[in-house]
Amino acid sequence: MFAEFTSKNEFFEKYMQLFATRFTMGSLRVENSKTDLTSTKRAIEIYNNMEAFSELIRKNPYKLSPYDVINIAEIVNKNLNYFDKGFRKVNVEVRGASFFPVDAKNIIPDMYNLFDCYYNIWNILPPYEREARFHIRFMHIHPFEDGNGRTGRIITNYNLCKANNAPIIIDSRERNKYFDFINNSDVYGLASFFKKKSKEELEVMLELYKNISSDIVCENEKVYENDEDIRIYTLMRDRKKDFS
Repeated sequence: MFAEFTSKNEFFEKYMQLFATRFTMGSLRVENSKTDLTSTKRAIEIYNNMEAFSELIRKNPYKLSPYDVINIAEIVNKNLNYFDKGFRKVNVEVRGASFFPVDAKNIIPDMYNLFDCYYNIWNILPPYEREARFHIRFMHIHPFEDGNGRTGRIITNYNLCKANNAPIIIDSRERNKYFDFINNSDVYGLASFFKKKSKEELEVMLELYKNISSDIVCENEKVYENDEDIRIYTLMRDRKKDFS
């Protein structure tokens, strides 16, 4: 159902614009729960994250590649810090993490291996497990000097939308749980967490559709303006049943 954003339906466009804002604020607060919205740096971070996500949605590649990831990270980090273009060329440590990112010389082969696993091996897995495996491995590779979490969450949400699943917003109160899944390589825990957050966002979307779209008067009365409204609302409603 979420692949509908490719059809440029008016509601989906409005929803994705709103989601980009909400997702960006959540993503930044996950990294820093004391987000200062008044600083210039924070304003640039907000703009960059929204632009990176929106640009990926606009481009809508059939399959992501390591080059797409580089482009996302460049937008995320634009005008914030100076880094060499592409993957990091130095070794780094992740503050508070229980893992060590891969050596810089192994990033390129590890990234290509990650995408090979995602599209050719993990493609038979349940969608949330597939995304959890990708996300944990991406974070452990830590391919950039900065912006890895923001970039990784953008990719996760794009992939969820592409697979017809609702995207996710992680609340700052859940940051420790989220990072524990990553630190401990807890694929199944993160998959369950992603599924829960996706269900919550789908419920938000249903409520938005009922309130924003003036064409829908009442779900129970089934009063619609046209067949397109019936189709979209039915898709969202039926998708919600999948979580039951």
